Amino acid sequence: VLKYAITEKESSYATFEEELENTERYLQLMKLRFEDKLKFQIFCEEEVKKQKTLRIVLQPFVENIFEHGFDASHRELSIVIRGYIRNGNWIISIMDNGAGMPKLEIAERIKQAKSPEPLRENENIGIKNTLVRMALYYGDSFRYSVNNLAGGGFIVTLEGKEGEIS
Repeated sequence: VLKYAITEKESSYATFEEELENTERYLQLMKLRFEDKLKFQIFCEEEVKKQKTLRIVLQPFVENIFEHGFDASHRELSIVIRGYIRNGNWIISIMDNGAGMPKLEIAERIKQAKSPEPLRENENIGIKNTLVRMALYYGDSFRYSVNNLAGGGFIVTLEGKEGEIS
């Protein structure tokens, strides 16, 4: 995981396949820590895997699950990552069965992510930085959403135009 983050210093780019492989390595490390309490699955269409993207764009969202969605009360944390093409757009969703987030907090975090103002101490700099980088990279075709799931947990959806880079 560290090697992926610090190698290829000349390139800020990767494919979604490389991003997913790095995220899977991170999840394997977390599985060593949480053992049977962690289950994860990654499904991705080949077309999405070939798409060029920025480095370190999926891992921050997965790290966030362990930071905010998983606590001692969970007997099992389940994470599902899906990548697919719909209407010419690539879509990556990251879902968990964790604690979710109060609706007001979701609205506030989206507002902060869209704000050009610098983050205050203790704010989600990794997520905001990732969203800003992706918006700059993909331009107007980039969209994202964050929502609670009806049965508990959380979903982050990232979407961009297939093959389009600003």
